[in-house]
Amino acid sequence: MEISEPRTVNPGAELDICAEIVQIYEANRQGSDVVRLVDGSGFWEGEISSGRLTLLWRALKGDTAGQREVAWWFDGMNNEEVKDGPNDQTDLAAKWYAKAARCGDVKALCNLSNIYCSSDRPLWNGPLAVELREEATARGEPHSMKGLAFCLECGNCCKWDGRRAAKLKARAERILKERDHAGA
Repeated sequence: MEISEPRTVNPGAELDICAEIVQIYEANRQGSDVVRLVDGSGFWEGEISSGRLTLLWRALKGDTAGQREVAWWFDGMNNEEVKDGPNDQTDLAAKWYAKAARCGDVKALCNLSNIYCSSDRPLWNGPLAVELREEATARGEPHSMKGLAFCLECGNCCKWDGRRAAKLKARAERILKERDHAGA
């Protein structure tokens, strides 16, 4: 499946600081523990700690875990601390999740599907949410299995299928229980 860049609700809302990141990183290493970032479009600005700056640098270089974490900073759908606040920029989160998902990060794929599944958010796209959840389910992601089961039970995004929903929920619970026992 091809995962494309999500459409942007606010055109020009790219976190495009690649050229400036080295200067900011160097300035940060000289003692300041918080740096103020403003992207070229003026869309995003905020203070960022040295740890987050390092993570942003890794994300820009293609580290999928870093990309997923940067998405989390802006994700008002999956991150309750951000919801409806000044950093709730779900379109920006979707872009970073899509970057990580294209590189095979199944957790990013699952979070991206959550963004598209919420009908009260500007990026709602039920059929795409189902498609992404199907992909993550095929890769064995139990949280996506639960999300897909929800879609199958409500029938808003896809055809209702209670039998398949029950099987997916049972499979997800079994996987999560196995993980809990393995980690104990």
